[in-house]
Amino acid sequence: YISNVHWPPTAKTALTPPWADESGARPFRMVLLGGVTHGDTMVRKRIKAQCNGYRDASKCLVQRYDFATLLLKYQSTFCLEPAGDSPFRRSTTDSIAFGCIPVFFSAPQEDAYNWLWSGWRRAASVRVNRTLYLDGKIDLHRLLNSAPPELIMRMRHTLAQHARAFTMSLEDDPGDEVHLLVHGAVEAAKRLGAERKGSARFSAGFNDFSG
Repeated sequence: YISNVHWPPTAKTALTPPWADESGARPFRMVLLGGVTHGDTMVRKRIKAQCNGYRDASKCLVQRYDFATLLLKYQSTFCLEPAGDSPFRRSTTDSIAFGCIPVFFSAPQEDAYNWLWSGWRRAASVRVNRTLYLDGKIDLHRLLNSAPPELIMRMRHTLAQHARAFTMSLEDDPGDEVHLLVHGAVEAAKRLGAERKGSARFSAGFNDFSG
């Protein structure tokens, strides 16, 4: 999935990209952009019920996902990302691009886009145990509000350093998603080629031995 954020690298000296803005306070602790009738509906419905129960938008806000609500991610510390029609959803790429810490609810969500965030994923995301959450044993606001401020600062700093990888720039950009996907594909092809050569040498040697 492609993020809606497309930032020209030539603008980075004059303006701060949304993912790199570490200075401003974010008025919303957590936000969910999306409906409850598709994807992981059980988690989505529980999130909506729990957020409505707080009766405080600054603690948790649920809105539909569209261009009119995207900037809420820029105003939120944590972005709740239950699985969509596939484990990984486009909303997640927007969350990362806006510097909003993604919160996942299943292991497969963490396995997507390894070429883009290998080495820094765990330092910039939160994983909630889906089973315990659905069993009512996890309160999202209590959980996320318990994170020490210095930990949140480190997570936002990690996003500020690396989130460009989840955006496709308006210009040629060696740090954006296009570059990393091409690089990942090339490296994967090299590994596959080496494995095939190794397998061929083994087969030839085994045939010589058995003969």
